[in-house]
Amino acid sequence: MKKPRRVLKNPSRTRFIFGPPPSFYDPLVAIGEEPSAISASVRAFKDNLSSAITVGSIPFQLAQSSVLHQRFAQIRTAERIRSLAVDEGTDDRASEKLAYNRAKKAFTREITDQETIEDFGRQTLTVLDGHLSDKEFSDSADELLRQVLVIAWGAFETLVSDSLRSVLNCRPELSLNLFSERQYRDVLIGKNTVLELERRNFDLSKSMGDIVFDTFRMDGLEKIRDVCSIIFNNDELNVFLKNDALWTLSQRRNLIVHRRGLVDSRYLSKTGDTRSIGDRLTLTASEIEDSLVVVRDAGVAFARAATV
Repeated sequence: MKKPRRVLKNPSRTRFIFGPPPSFYDPLVAIGEEPSAISASVRAFKDNLSSAITVGSIPFQLAQSSVLHQRFAQIRTAERIRSLAVDEGTDDRASEKLAYNRAKKAFTREITDQETIEDFGRQTLTVLDGHLSDKEFSDSADELLRQVLVIAWGAFETLVSDSLRSVLNCRPELSLNLFSERQYRDVLIGKNTVLELERRNFDLSKSMGDIVFDTFRMDGLEKIRDVCSIIFNNDELNVFLKNDALWTLSQRRNLIVHRRGLVDSRYLSKTGDTRSIGDRLTLTASEIEDSLVVVRDAGVAFARAATV
């Protein structure tokens, strides 16, 4: 006999982000505060991840704001009624101000009470659950999570690209590792590079990173893995960049950006995903949160390797 399908009490728990995971930014804050050539890039990486989480949290923030606003309006209305009975003889403007101040104090007391906070949380989930019954809203919620993944991956690529540029500007000797590899030497040594060298009077003591990464784009995990391995040869970073979860995340990003999230044979062959061709890539909030942690950890490993 087929078991009945389990119905989640609050399906919105799996469909929305409710802010960053606990202590999510701590490792990035510590590295960003250290004086180094890449500290500004690390701080920008943190801000970009924060932006991704903020975007994903918009439905929750709106629903929560609605719940809190409704509760404050109830308290304020009650205080207005009381002021009519208690503050007779007071003009309407003064009476309204008194009612507002009393409501504000009462509301402030409520939102510091743990039981009330939990109740507001349950009400917020109920509001979100109600919206999910609307297919258009539900589809938009899925698209929002996909875009969070895209933003998070973009934050990582930007961190790597900007940091490598800064590192080679400060330590141009590291570029010799790239020039020793034919596939990069052939790209980097060309007419445009020579013209740029001439423009800089052949002084690359502080601009080697600009020369290299104006010519060579750091897009795609394979390229990031290869270049970082050549420049840094850091075992810890190499392990993070070969993480299966990071690889899957990068392929999902490509699928979303280039195929609007429609699963194709190439994606399946590269990830081993069990979805069917033509399915729309749908991700849960927990999968997105896990992806954010993977991106953060890869960024932290990269930053540590780049500051050695």
